[in-house]
Amino acid sequence: MKVFLRLVLVLFASTIANVSLASDKECLSPHTKYDVCKAAREIQESMAPMLPMTMNANMTLTSVAAIGPIFAYYVRWTQTWPEIEAAMQNAGTTKAALLQMMDAQTNAIICGQETTAAFIGLGGTVQYHYITSDAVPVTTTVVSSCP
Repeated sequence: MKVFLRLVLVLFASTIANVSLASDKECLSPHTKYDVCKAAREIQESMAPMLPMTMNANMTLTSVAAIGPIFAYYVRWTQTWPEIEAAMQNAGTTKAALLQMMDAQTNAIICGQETTAAFIGLGGTVQYHYITSDAVPVTTTVVSSCP
């Protein structure tokens, strides 16, 4: 558990290091002047007390972060990376196919929810960071537009 928490902190710190302090241009929707950075912080403040949260039998939402106009979810799978590799091999699929499926499903979930689709429509971005139970980073899905 301590290794997992350290990894989450490292991922969080690296995300912050890659994002400069949000400017008004980044935060204010060009269409409505709505502050998406403030909205991201409010979503974080409302969700954080409920975490960790079981999403399904295989995933737990462990933390959330508001980084300027970005709202990030950090998700831990119940499986280890070797277990996922074995499942992919048994299913005759590749990591690339798994990641493509995850991206498509994450996009469908994000864009299918009124609140997150509206957040993105106003200029926000939603990220999902996935790691395994043995702290192997799997992928990060970034959604910055919805159809």
